[in-house]
Amino acid sequence: MKFNIEEKFSVNADYDTVFEFFTKPENMFPCIPGAELIKTNEDGSFEGKVKAKVGPTTLTYKGIMQYDEIKKEDGYMKLSGRGKDITGGGTAKATIESWIKENNGQIDVIVKVEADITGRVIQFGRGMIEQIARQMFKDFSACAKQVLESKKKVSSGEEGQSQENYQNPTVQQKELNVISLVLRTFASILREFFSKLAGKK
Repeated sequence: MKFNIEEKFSVNADYDTVFEFFTKPENMFPCIPGAELIKTNEDGSFEGKVKAKVGPTTLTYKGIMQYDEIKKEDGYMKLSGRGKDITGGGTAKATIESWIKENNGQIDVIVKVEADITGRVIQFGRGMIEQIARQMFKDFSACAKQVLESKKKVSSGEEGQSQENYQNPTVQQKELNVISLVLRTFASILREFFSKLAGKK
């Protein structure tokens, strides 16, 4: 099943800070519900896994991603990845393009995802999966916004060398509970429906 989503959020942080955040998987993974960074390879690719709880069942996707393009001067990056549900045999492939743009003192982040999935998760249907993906992005963007706007950099290293990591003690990674996401998505759809209905009166 193929699907596409495009989302956007804005953050009050400087351009370099935002760009660096999105080009280092160790910065992003803590903001992805249910995700864990396993390792970064010498060729720049990185391996990770995502656990998703669907009722009593837990799906575990394990895969590899890489940056195909990084153009800081254009505020553009492109990632591609593939993975497999090691608990059920489903697969997932995705291409993620991101644009980072300065806009009146803040930074706009635009993300476009093209994905293709197989396996048990498609039982939800394309429409619901797209809505779930959008809700996941909202959770990710809220976390990323909190981390970036805190601008708290912890310096560490040896022999006077400094390595900056973005951390915020109030940010805790959440388990990815698909049923919870479905309910929140359904509530969001209802709010949007009644809002449009009220606007027509």
